Amino acid sequence: MATLAEQVQDERMARIALSMIAEPNDPTTGYVLARHGGIETLPLIESDDEVPGLARADVLMWRERLAARITSGLLDQTERHGFGTLIPADKEWPAGLNDLGERAPYLLWTRGAASFLTTALSDRATITGSRGATSYGEQVAGELAMGLADDAPLVRVLDEAVRDGLIQINPAKNRAKRSLNRNAFRGQSAEQSSPRAHAIPDMKTLNRLASACGKVHQSYSDFVMLAALLAARSSEVSGLRAGDVDYGKNLVVIRRQVFPGKGGLVTKPTKSRKERRVPILEPLRPVLERLTNGKQPEDSLLVGPKGGYLTTATVRDATDWDSIVAKLGLPDLTRHGLRHTGATWMADAGIPLHVLQDILGHASMETTRGYLHPDDRHLASAAEQANAFFPPPGSASRPGSAAPQPGACDVRPRREWPRRRSGPLLVPLSTGKRVEAVRLSTGDHPPSPQGDQRGTTENDPRT
Repeated sequence: MATLAEQVQDERMARIALSMIAEPNDPTTGYVLARHGGIETLPLIESDDEVPGLARADVLMWRERLAARITSGLLDQTERHGFGTLIPADKEWPAGLNDLGERAPYLLWTRGAASFLTTALSDRATITGSRGATSYGEQVAGELAMGLADDAPLVRVLDEAVRDGLIQINPAKNRAKRSLNRNAFRGQSAEQSSPRAHAIPDMKTLNRLASACGKVHQSYSDFVMLAALLAARSSEVSGLRAGDVDYGKNLVVIRRQVFPGKGGLVTKPTKSRKERRVPILEPLRPVLERLTNGKQPEDSLLVGPKGGYLTTATVRDATDWDSIVAKLGLPDLTRHGLRHTGATWMADAGIPLHVLQDILGHASMETTRGYLHPDDRHLASAAEQANAFFPPPGSASRPGSAAPQPGACDVRPRREWPRRRSGPLLVPLSTGKRVEAVRLSTGDHPPSPQGDQRGTTENDPRT
């Protein structure tokens, strides 16, 4: 099998490989890279040659550390994420990074306009973490990023993400939402902050939305129905193929997602990296039958007016989405709200929570629980039990001290009777005219079968 160095043809790929096997800010890697370049560094990792300027022991430890991370198909992973890269030879490379010397990054992963990096270094900040970041570290990184961001451009960018259905709300509009949105909904009721609030109320409204989108092109109507009745993300609808529909098992298998990336469309596994099996709901069956008719298993299930993939942005722009949903009385509905719609309806239909979790592909049960209808019946039951503790209106008795009725016998498990430090416990039992006492042991053993030998207790002050 070819070594990693033999698979690499240029400096960019060599630095990509190094970024995947070496930790950021690794002093040994930085030392070798600064003196030999990426193409020459990779062979040194996989050989036994000496590295000038480094002790033999340091070189052995460095090679052992990096070689353990070299796996087959390592470089193939880079093609699936849709990121760009910058290396020191690129004109967009921030010149200020060269001042870091051996501590400079091996390369920069980019998405979007890399030209912004050519501005003054004093205008930017970099947050660098490790691959094994803790949840606390991720929280702090999020807080730093939000704190450093300039509100105006960030709000505009995130507003676009909301319109595209990539996020539900714009966290930059509320500075109290920095701690990973823990405080994002404090000003809202539980109903408003629930994903149920973003769902279409009923099937009639969904049909009206699909019909309005269908006036532009039938594919946009089908997009709406697939996203809602499969509770699928927009990118997952784009990734569906005809062979994913299994009429025999009455299922649609969601295996992949397709979305725009740098240089074109990106195809990758679902967000949870697991296949999801979604039952075919009857209102969706005619749509699926029409879309699969005459297609091969590998054909795309849904294509746009020009035969290409549909994305959330193309649906938004082509249908004038904001205008349509406003006319339906749902001005806040996004394409991602269609997924919330299907999830909400399935929850209301009584699908067990663990089954709904599998359908939606949630890693956490708590995320799925947000689709359940608020149920306050347990509170009514608690009130009923508490009210039984209080006496009826007009009664002078204190709670819990109602007198026994004639002919009644108050029988409770022994462990519920109050304990005394010593002596017997005399419990009055009404038997009509006479009041007799039964002696109960207050120790760890049941009372004697002979009972109390003193007989009646009419003149005993302790009764």
